[in-house]
Amino acid sequence: MMAGKAATDNKRWRCMSVCKEFEKLNVFPDFATHGNIVRVTVGQGERKCDFSVHKGLVCAASPYFNAALNNTNFKEGREGAVHLEEDDVEVFKSFLCWLYTRDITPHADEEGHVLGLIKLFVFADARGVRALKIALIDALFDAIAQKWTLPVNFIPYVYENTPDNSGLRKLMVDMVLRTQDSLMTYCSKLETGEFFRDYAVAQEDFEKIRPRTPRVLCRLMWCMIDRCAYHEHKEELAVYHSDTKVLAFLGRIY
Repeated sequence: MMAGKAATDNKRWRCMSVCKEFEKLNVFPDFATHGNIVRVTVGQGERKCDFSVHKGLVCAASPYFNAALNNTNFKEGREGAVHLEEDDVEVFKSFLCWLYTRDITPHADEEGHVLGLIKLFVFADARGVRALKIALIDALFDAIAQKWTLPVNFIPYVYENTPDNSGLRKLMVDMVLRTQDSLMTYCSKLETGEFFRDYAVAQEDFEKIRPRTPRVLCRLMWCMIDRCAYHEHKEELAVYHSDTKVLAFLGRIY
């Protein structure tokens, strides 16, 4: 009974926006294009692990692997092998799972699941895997909506491993800005100066642009945010839902 209730609740609290760019990027390559098997060695020392992956599949998903494996001027291209000494074996396993299934495997516990999503995003960002980055932003949105808790203890890790213009940074800032009456509740957990800078800018911009709409969103309003604002599209293809439109919709259904 409890499991059924949890499944129903998770289905209910799911973000509703659809990304057309993701639908284009996430097309699974035809099997005929998967190509030969190449080796990817992840980690170092006792934690080192070798993986086999189809060259065409990984190159289609990642410009990093495409450049390394399709250029004979590089050692990787000549040998058909890539070494990722600084990466985590478990994160790469999650990447391979997504690569072959287009599915993001959930972690057993809630906190581990969110951290796993964030670590996989950092990997995808470093390797230019745009489809996976979009899928992970959407998965984080859903994780927040389903549990309605804020994993702010992961924000320092995000800021240490992403560039200034990262969509994940923007999501972390808005997550706190739009779901909290006061940031002071979390100050003891947030020792990241860059986050407070971004938070202050976002708060000031919000008050200038939408002074008549509530800053703090309810759970349903969070589900209605257009996630494309955090997807880092090459072109601004999406027309984002304003809070005013969200409020108008809520007024019709209540």
